[in-house]
Amino acid sequence: MDYLISFYLCKTSSWVKSIILFLLFYFSFAQNVFSQNFHQTIRGTVKDIETQKNVEAAIIQVLNTNPLLQAITNEKGEFRIDSVPVGRYEIRIFCLGFEDKIISNWLIKTGKESVLPVELQSALVNLKAVEVKAQKGNANEMITVSGRTFSAEDTKRYPASL
Repeated sequence: MDYLISFYLCKTSSWVKSIILFLLFYFSFAQNVFSQNFHQTIRGTVKDIETQKNVEAAIIQVLNTNPLLQAITNEKGEFRIDSVPVGRYEIRIFCLGFEDKIISNWLIKTGKESVLPVELQSALVNLKAVEVKAQKGNANEMITVSGRTFSAEDTKRYPASL
């Protein structure tokens, strides 16, 4: 730094000094100006392919981003993901009760939002059988024929109560 100050103070013409200072500032700030990262927005709607109804709570993920960019659809099936770097991506859409969907090579361009219409196919889910077992007899062994349980407050409603 002292070298630059002594160079500036030496006997050099003013226009040479001006050019040197201009070039010094230009190259120090040019890196920040020319290294802009362009970002864009992905938005869209997720619908059921059979009923054409909006799918709520579907998760949309832009794969191969760090950190992972993702969004959840609202009650209208709409989503929005901001600040997606420009480029080609795989987009994964999944929701409970639907088959997963992956859209490959989706191009994000500068200057225009990317609109992604998505239709999901319903998934069949096979569940294990549930077996219900009941006991024979009464739960209260003191009741032989019939009986009814009631609380202390219920006793005030019946005749012959205090």
